[in-house]
Amino acid sequence: MNNSKKQSLYHLLIDSVIYGINNIDPYRYAETLPLRDGDAALMGNGCALTTTDKNGKILYHNTFVINLAMNDHQVVERVTAGRGRWKIDNDNNSTLKTKGYHFEHN
Repeated sequence: MNNSKKQSLYHLLIDSVIYGINNIDPYRYAETLPLRDGDAALMGNGCALTTTDKNGKILYHNTFVINLAMNDHQVVERVTAGRGRWKIDNDNNSTLKTKGYHFEHN
């Protein structure tokens, strides 16, 4: 495998968002990350968001691995979609387990 495929390009995009208080949202993303160790590893793109308040306290952190290309303009959109997808999956599983859908195993 050639070295150019193994090199990862790391990027940092700072986006300050105000939600009543000043939160700082540094979006990090990298291209061509190996998904496991070894020469035969599949490559993917990764992005991360760590939201902190003005005092540096971490309010939210999550990472996502995707197979779509990213740049400074797309990383915010990709992270927003990942957060929405996580919330939908989490709410769905919570409903199935706790809200009266008494499914039994076959």
